[in-house]
Amino acid sequence: MSLHPSARSWEIKREQVKIIKVVGKGAFSQVAKATAWSISNSEEYTTVAVKMLKGTVRNCELSKFMIHA
Repeated sequence: MSLHPSARSWEIKREQVKIIKVVGKGAFSQVAKATAWSISNSEEYTTVAVKMLKGTVRNCELSKFMIHA
């Protein structure tokens, strides 16, 4: 599922991301420190934060997640 159309330019492919460690957890999501390859028109790694859903979620939880993504 894509982000809001205005934020799509921020999206990158999963293959470009390597999760390092989980740094925070919420009710239905968690945040991890990661590195991302080639995200700003350069062939370099960049440290990023990745927000991920935890396990199986209901539609209402997915909607809340997408609002805060």
